[in-house]
Amino acid sequence: MKNIVKCSYCRQILIAELFDSHKCKGVPWKTSKNIPVSSYFDCSTDEKQQIVGVGLDGVRYWLVVKKREAVPVSTDFTHDDENNRQLHST
Repeated sequence: MKNIVKCSYCRQILIAELFDSHKCKGVPWKTSKNIPVSSYFDCSTDEKQQIVGVGLDGVRYWLVVKKREAVPVSTDFTHDDENNRQLHST
């Protein structure tokens, strides 16, 4: 049986072997903002990439780049072959 995973970004379900070559498609933007900053600096480490900026409004903004992860999907919904044929028959 193959391992099934879900993309943590676009929530697409796929086989674990295909996850590395997976490209997210059509993830809709919820909202966007243009934040003018007076200064910024890169405080990235080996574990994560992050940028800190000070906005013109006096607020400090932390921008952290988060990588996609493969989330395991429960396989409790699998059926035996006979039920699987009945499930997919038209």
